[in-house]
Amino acid sequence: VYKIDKMLTQLANIKKFKNNISGIAFGEFTGVDNEDWLKEVLLEFAVNDYHGPIAVRYSRGAEGEYKANSFENKAELVKIMSGDKVTIVSYGMLINNAISAAEKAAEQGIGCDVFKLNFASEIRCDEILDSLRKTHALIVVEDCVEASSVGQRLAAKLEKENITCKVKLLNTGDA
Repeated sequence: VYKIDKMLTQLANIKKFKNNISGIAFGEFTGVDNEDWLKEVLLEFAVNDYHGPIAVRYSRGAEGEYKANSFENKAELVKIMSGDKVTIVSYGMLINNAISAAEKAAEQGIGCDVFKLNFASEIRCDEILDSLRKTHALIVVEDCVEASSVGQRLAAKLEKENITCKVKLLNTGDA
């Protein structure tokens, strides 16, 4: 998604879009109770609320355990689980892996704050930073390469905010 967002931003910056395209949606809708509603909400957000290129990634026919509507009220992130030892951040389908790992950690007495990002760009991370001031341990699970990833941006924010923390970036795109 990051590569597509970067490409769309570059094309917008050199004025290659005509008719003021606000967004591009791609993929397929699967496992959604009200598919028409979801399409309407996402397109309304892309056209009316977000100013700049936007890429919406839909699942490719697979779903995990997490099925909650985390986009309700256009939330930038959703806290799914609470704990005091580790902060886990993820988005997309990998949120299911993050939840599973947190549940296994909880069985061992390791409580985790788990956050699902609804946007991989423009991370407003005050709630995540508050969690990290408590846990001092960050794991970011992403389906992308590490370069310019959410994890790297969060690590840079930790440095800027002078928060000492162990950081582990799990990027499946680097495998």
